[in-house]
Amino acid sequence: SIKLNNGLVSIGDSAFYSNKLQRITIPDSVTTIKSSAFDNNDLTDIKFGKNVTYIEKEAFEYNQLNSIII
Repeated sequence: SIKLNNGLVSIGDSAFYSNKLQRITIPDSVTTIKSSAFDNNDLTDIKFGKNVTYIEKEAFEYNQLNSIII
């Protein structure tokens, strides 16, 4: 698990690719999640901040998602 700082606006292409992450909370400041940003992890739970308006293709591909909170 990692903590993303509030103030972060965009999560770049393959930013956390293959890091064995299990849970992630996207801060309210994030508006864009780029392609393959969290691809190939062990994510089971994702909580999105209020301002995510754009998620590119395959941003969360190859995970084990059980819970998504928007």
